[in-house]
Amino acid sequence: METMSIYEAVKNNGDSEEELKILELPVYIKEGDKMSTILSSKLMAYSSLIQKYASTLGFDGKQTSLLNQCVEQIISLVKKIEEAEFDNAYSGFISLFNLLGKVLINNKGQFKSILLVPEKELETNLFRARGGNLTDKPISEAYHAPLSKNYNCNTCRFSESGYPMLYLSQTEECLRYEFKDADEITIYMYEPKKYCNNDVKNDPDWQILDLAHPYSRQAYEIWTKAPKNDEVNVIKNSFIRHLFWPIIATCYCNYHLSPSSDELAQKERVYKVEYVFPQFLSRYLRSHHPYVSGIRYFTVRNKNLDSTSLYWTNYALFTDFSNSGDDDYDFKLLTKFYIKFHNHENLSKL
Repeated sequence: METMSIYEAVKNNGDSEEELKILELPVYIKEGDKMSTILSSKLMAYSSLIQKYASTLGFDGKQTSLLNQCVEQIISLVKKIEEAEFDNAYSGFISLFNLLGKVLINNKGQFKSILLVPEKELETNLFRARGGNLTDKPISEAYHAPLSKNYNCNTCRFSESGYPMLYLSQTEECLRYEFKDADEITIYMYEPKKYCNNDVKNDPDWQILDLAHPYSRQAYEIWTKAPKNDEVNVIKNSFIRHLFWPIIATCYCNYHLSPSSDELAQKERVYKVEYVFPQFLSRYLRSHHPYVSGIRYFTVRNKNLDSTSLYWTNYALFTDFSNSGDDDYDFKLLTKFYIKFHNHENLSKL
């Protein structure tokens, strides 16, 4: 049996344009708007949509009630983030995952496989760029950590202050959009060693939480289709994916200044409120699920993506530094790859 996704349910009921727009990501926040206001409108509308089509989706009252609680807790903790009550906000984040734990976590204390990147999709080369022309530098430059240990948390979406992550892209094209503000870049290709050696095929370190929730309606349909199984498990898996949607949506909030605003002001905002929730997720994974090696997510740099494909995805991988170390290298992570120079490009004409 294949269960129906919320996208299909809406389409089958008359193709309501307004209802379909609810499912679109990322969540754009205009200059002057509060994140909590815009996000609340989006998540409450989603919750109502699930409630409306619950019988079609096979969800019962307990499941829709849990989804409502999830939405309410997210809105509450986002308001605390806006008020700079970070300790209270993170406590709310922990409470959120405690609430959802029985649904999202298996009896081994790990995320259920339906929330992880499928093994087959990890069997691919990934790409990383460093600014400037490094063609005359040794390959060890590719082993350098993405950032120093101390930096502002406005730098990268999933990197909490003091804990840099290694960011890799699924394709060169995706990488170019991430670096479209740079004049030139040096590109390295990373080939995961575990897929070159059957002896390490079951390496538990390669469990990646999948936030690559497609933006477009067509891709939403693809992502929410549960695998074929018995009816009970199909509905359970479908509900897990739909329940996780508000968390993904909150990680995909994007602020946009008006055209009249200084572009530099957007780039150099010291505090990016939309980054705090995804950084909470990274902190939570580090402390509660250390077996998770990273997060897969869609880039939000390019507004015109064909996001029905994994072509535009990035990976944010956790790094592990020695407290006594003096350098910015994490060989424990980086030696999991065969790394080689791939290309040097001038992006000024991109």
